[in-house]
Amino acid sequence: MEFGSYREGVERLTTLLLPVMAERFALLGEEGSGAYNFYKQRLLQRLVFKDYEIDLLAALAQADLPIRQIHDVGCGWGQLVFLLAWCGCPTVGYENDRKRFASAVYFQSVLGVLDPHHMRFASVSDAHWPPPGRARGLGQTLVVTTNIVTDEADLYEEGSIAGLARYPLAVVNVDRFCRYRGEADRHLLIERFVKAGLAHRGLFCDVGEDGQFHLFERG
Repeated sequence: MEFGSYREGVERLTTLLLPVMAERFALLGEEGSGAYNFYKQRLLQRLVFKDYEIDLLAALAQADLPIRQIHDVGCGWGQLVFLLAWCGCPTVGYENDRKRFASAVYFQSVLGVLDPHHMRFASVSDAHWPPPGRARGLGQTLVVTTNIVTDEADLYEEGSIAGLARYPLAVVNVDRFCRYRGEADRHLLIERFVKAGLAHRGLFCDVGEDGQFHLFERG
């Protein structure tokens, strides 16, 4: 899949989304909007996208993986979904936090009016992840996780690994997968992925203090 000019997309979507995000935050508050401290900090910095998201998109554009669509797990307010869509990549974002999902749907509706041409490639869903059906139904789909740290890691980790193993390709921030990790223990998670049937294809993108994205392929 060929990606369009992602830097142009970053600039354009920042111009469109930042005031809408700020308005949503002002109207519903940190809790009501699902911003929590995560998006509150972005708004304080007047950012829609962090460097790690832009670096990931650059790596995806350079890698030219054999994919037709992307699933973004734990998409939050949907900013990466919208950026991938702007670049011409059909993308579905999954979010199970009801407040964050409601905000993502709102932002999608606004962007759909402002830029219907690009936003036709974007959708957000609160459906169960991974989607039902056989793994082969996910052919040519890349699953991505950027930051899905949770206080209930023990409850979700195994199921999330099994979900990733249904996809032909996965790009995972192993330092922000259900819990925080680093150089000392990220290899333990990679070993669990391999045991689940995902071949480790190596480091995909190093984003410094924000973690490491690794590429996996269903064996």
